[in-house]
Amino acid sequence: MLVGHNPGMEVLTTYLCAAEIPTSLGEKAFPTAAVAHLRTDSAWHELDRGRASLVKLVRPRELERD
Repeated sequence: MLVGHNPGMEVLTTYLCAAEIPTSLGEKAFPTAAVAHLRTDSAWHELDRGRASLVKLVRPRELERD
């Protein structure tokens, strides 16, 4: 698990996935408190551009409220 702030987390996710983060028109890719789930078969020391895939990106507004 990595925890960080933007723009660093968005840049890192885009770099590791070698793809832009999908967004709707006018939506921030990584708003405050967003969580990205990445998958990779690489060891930590082998991580590089394009070695991961984005499994899911959860933005706070997508969470259910009680």
